[in-house]
Amino acid sequence: MFFSCCALWSQPTDKGIFAPKLHARENTCESIDLIISNINKHLIREIRWLKNDSILVGRSMEGKQLLFGGKNGEGSDDAHFRFPSSAVVHKDQLYIADLFNHRIQTWELKGTKASTLIGNTNDNWSDPELNYPSDVFIDSKGQLYIADQENNRIVLFDSKTKSLITVAGGNGRGSSAKQLKSPSAVFVHEKTGNIYVADTYNQRIQKWEPGSKNGITVAGGNGLGSHHNQLKNPSGIFVDEDENIFIADAGNDRIQLWKKDTDFGITVAGGNGRGNRNDQLRDPKGVFVNDAGDIYIADFCNHRIQLWPKENDYGITIAGNGVDTADSLLLNYPKYLFISNENGLFITDQHNHRIVQKELLTDKALVQEVKTPGSYRARILLKNGVELQTNTVIIDSSQLTQKTQELLKEVSQKINTKITMGDSIVFVNQPTSIKWVVKDDLLKMNERNIPVAQKAGIAKVTLLAENNYGCSFSRTVSVTIIPPPPVTRDTSFTYDLIVTKQILLDQISGLPNAEILLFKDAGTTDTIKNFEPFTNQVKKIWVKQFINGQISESSNFKIEFLPRRLDFKLPFGKKVIQSRTVAIQQVYPNPSAHYFSLVFNIPVSEILKIRIHTITGQEIENIQPNESVIRFGHHYVPGNYVVTIIHKKGQQSLQLIKTK
Repeated sequence: MFFSCCALWSQPTDKGIFAPKLHARENTCESIDLIISNINKHLIREIRWLKNDSILVGRSMEGKQLLFGGKNGEGSDDAHFRFPSSAVVHKDQLYIADLFNHRIQTWELKGTKASTLIGNTNDNWSDPELNYPSDVFIDSKGQLYIADQENNRIVLFDSKTKSLITVAGGNGRGSSAKQLKSPSAVFVHEKTGNIYVADTYNQRIQKWEPGSKNGITVAGGNGLGSHHNQLKNPSGIFVDEDENIFIADAGNDRIQLWKKDTDFGITVAGGNGRGNRNDQLRDPKGVFVNDAGDIYIADFCNHRIQLWPKENDYGITIAGNGVDTADSLLLNYPKYLFISNENGLFITDQHNHRIVQKELLTDKALVQEVKTPGSYRARILLKNGVELQTNTVIIDSSQLTQKTQELLKEVSQKINTKITMGDSIVFVNQPTSIKWVVKDDLLKMNERNIPVAQKAGIAKVTLLAENNYGCSFSRTVSVTIIPPPPVTRDTSFTYDLIVTKQILLDQISGLPNAEILLFKDAGTTDTIKNFEPFTNQVKKIWVKQFINGQISESSNFKIEFLPRRLDFKLPFGKKVIQSRTVAIQQVYPNPSAHYFSLVFNIPVSEILKIRIHTITGQEIENIQPNESVIRFGHHYVPGNYVVTIIHKKGQQSLQLIKTK
């Protein structure tokens, strides 16, 4: 039976389930979502959405209920049970601990097929039969654990070998660390693999670490009693992510929370004496906790399922109100329960010999989409007949404008609509996902899918924008592409050494993707392919940039080459002999490496240092010779090098050219 209005409203109204709030959230470019928060959706019977105080839409929250077994009482065939104890869901399959039939049954959620997975009716079964299996648990890997109650053990079902593996207990009935006494529930922690057991008649909760031969007492174990460090016939357990344990302390008519590594429990539901008030329980057997911290309880002897909101001091009946209705079937000693996010609430209705599946509402049920301005609120009818009302939310026209049109306008304003050959179209600090469509050959998509200018002209580029809500829009923008600019470095340079074409190109700053062309005069179209090194003269060369078929205007490049005399005689009349400008030998690591070889006619002891540098003065290497023939330059790149020989009476320089 539902609680009375008086009992409901005697509690503080600031509790989340009694103070529903309405707030707005952008949904798409042309709509707003209104969302109800601060209420447990499982308590709602109906929501009425109002616009300007007129009913916009009414939405019933009644969930469907399905039954497995129990149609004609108890039985031992595939479609019936005898006092089923617990049930879990895995991959659209229901697994049931059929207590008095000593077996594990499976049932298709979307069909009518039922069969025995484990039990003495299976012809392929080689293990000893189960003896009052009281609980089943399936981890995320699909491994099935069973509390084999009167065999005083927890077993793991090996689906490949069709055998049972004892993972806790199994050493006879007893109270030692390696024994259990009528274990009624099992829970396996997802991260650690620790196995938690409700060791009912030992008045304790045992933890068995993977592979361990002994259990560790983590709750109770101080004899039968009602103190905070005691338990009385613990029947069901739930372990959260942090390994805090919720215990259905059946004999004490309460739910206890034992936080990890503590030696006492905290009452989080019941504990106000045995009874059927909303703040009482009567022999609770099963417990389940959702992600929000709400506690669901199989209140066994009160024939009901209680929802105890987190940190609330009383519960609300959500099933088993004592009357067969579309909302709640009559329950007869509901023992355990299980919640699946996809499939809802499953109740082991033990003395009715059936499993009840009850659909639970999703978060979407608390959302209403609106597309027109106005004043909105919601009226909520609870399952006990109490009506609640949310606050009012005003939606104005500015919130419902075409957001994407504004978005594309903002994007297009950030685009550089005049770019140079080789440049890409970019914009800065734009959170929207942008795709480009190019319909002519003036632009080309690069490897990052950004348009890059290929030819001069006016290009059309289309922007496809998608906002955070999945709305897509397009807008076309014109982009003017101008030819590459002339080389701006119109400067005179003076050299006193030999200069090649490559040296000239190294001095010119152009666009990164441009090819630099050299011309003999401003009007000719013939480029300078190559030339002999310049010496002792003044040259004027015209320079242009060439990129993607477009050529820039000319700019001049004036170079003056000063005369330079290369004297190979040392001051005291002895000569440095250049045996060969480039020598070829087998030299590791490159068999075809080219290097320089110099032979000296003066004693090596008179040579202080040999300095090698580029024609621009960058020092490459210093050599201290120890013999009359030196070889160097194996690792040099092709180019011109100046060698300066410093000896006791002076110094002499010469230029060498490495061609390969």
